[in-house]
Amino acid sequence: MTMLRPSGMNPRKRFEGRKFEELKDSIAAKGVLQPILVRPVDGYFEIVAGERRYRALKAVSEGLGKNLSEVLMPAMVRPLSDDEAFDVMTIENLQREDLSEREEAEAFKAFIDRHGQDAIEELAGRTGIHPGYIRRRAAVLDLPQKVLQAWEDGKLRYGHLEQLLRVKEDKKLQKDLMRKAVDYDWSVKDIRREIDRSAPCLSKALFDTAKAGCPKCFHNTDRQKRLFDLDAGETKCLKPACFQRNQNNWLLAHWKESPIGKKYKTNGFQLEDNGLNYERFESCNGLAKPVAQCKKCENFVSIIDSSGELRYRSAGQCCADPACYKKLAATTKEEKAKPDMSAGGDGGGIVPEASGPRVSWHGEYFREAFFEQRLPEQWRQLDYEFKEGCYNEKLIRLAVFGLVKENRELRPVISEKLGLENQVYGAYDTEIFQALATKGIAKLYDLLSELLIRQIMQREYTATARRLVAEHIGIDLASEWAITAEYMEKKTVAEIKDFGEKLGIFADEKFKGFCFEKLLLKRGKLPTKKGDLVRAILESGVDLVGKVPDEILAQ
Repeated sequence: MTMLRPSGMNPRKRFEGRKFEELKDSIAAKGVLQPILVRPVDGYFEIVAGERRYRALKAVSEGLGKNLSEVLMPAMVRPLSDDEAFDVMTIENLQREDLSEREEAEAFKAFIDRHGQDAIEELAGRTGIHPGYIRRRAAVLDLPQKVLQAWEDGKLRYGHLEQLLRVKEDKKLQKDLMRKAVDYDWSVKDIRREIDRSAPCLSKALFDTAKAGCPKCFHNTDRQKRLFDLDAGETKCLKPACFQRNQNNWLLAHWKESPIGKKYKTNGFQLEDNGLNYERFESCNGLAKPVAQCKKCENFVSIIDSSGELRYRSAGQCCADPACYKKLAATTKEEKAKPDMSAGGDGGGIVPEASGPRVSWHGEYFREAFFEQRLPEQWRQLDYEFKEGCYNEKLIRLAVFGLVKENRELRPVISEKLGLENQVYGAYDTEIFQALATKGIAKLYDLLSELLIRQIMQREYTATARRLVAEHIGIDLASEWAITAEYMEKKTVAEIKDFGEKLGIFADEKFKGFCFEKLLLKRGKLPTKKGDLVRAILESGVDLVGKVPDEILAQ
């Protein structure tokens, strides 16, 4: 046996395991029944086929204390070139059942690297393996080493790798999807759905997709359907940055003739696919119509996504210079809302505007901010009186498990609460269930409450659903919400005067006294500057709790 040498070209790198132990037992009992194949190389014999048998015999012999120079291994000697030896090793190993997925993929890739892509059909013919299967398995080895290691460790399945390969150009998305698969136990179907959800549809392309090379692009899902055996569906682009770049270039050159450009007659656009920062834009809905200076301004734009559609309902005509817009809006509205002296000086006598809120999102934003603070407070104040046996402990345990199983974002919470070490970012189902089985009714009830609060406060929960929950546990938006400095900061002088009059703030003696004594205004006069008006409302001592503008109460 000392004349034998394993080959570095062998695709099989791992020999341990149950099958190997069984082979050792067989050799110990019966010897080597099938000769190995070797070729002469520089004074020794290189093993071409049968390295497992060689290693098993060597292990048995060493275990018995034998001198390897005296141990004989039956072998067939055949003169082979490097390419011939490589091909024999590859084919022989691929036909064995106990080759790991990683070793199989490495064997395919080594064969392709050595002989080129054209050799895939030849390999398929010699092994009976479909060419598409060979291409896919070899391709996944181009994924980051961290992904391949997770696959080898059993944390990812091969199907996960195929999905991650589909987004190989988007490293950030690929990393996020891997984390969800490993830490949150996302299935292959979950990953595929997330990839398809985040990809723009090529049918929304305004640019010439043929000239851009989309039909032949790897990131075109039509091509991937054939490569990865995906279900039929709408054709999408899995390289959003490329799609957005082409869309942006087309819109820059053809904005006036685009559907949104024609409809809203703005001077340009802003692409906002990564979340809209409302502080950067103001909707022009607050004006009866854009004034002449707006129509000539480069900041008079539409806010669209990469499909060329409005980013939100009031984004058709927006101002990308909020400071300029607020001055213009305040001037315009103050002209429409002059003091009505016939009201007798009782609080300023405002004739409020008939139009709706200047900015459509303010109502929902400040209503949600209120719920974000009050829901957890009120929930924890509820007096749950229960005794052992009053509730079905198994049912509550299943409810907790069901919440975590359905909402993977809750897994870090339950892991922390149950003290599952090294599983802060995702505990497996069995570990969670076993931990829950040790908790009594009081702890289970606390866990259920905590998880429900977390779920209700997630963005995916609708505003209507959150409001229904709030009302159900005794939170009254109409009587508890209070005007804040942040809310008034978003409002123009005209809007503040509008709700101040409607809600009776200006009729309050505390407000009128502050204006007279602190701001030195004539009785019945309102501050004209926004800062003074806000200060008078906040510092006069008027009870602002329960004074709720219509936009906050709107569904």
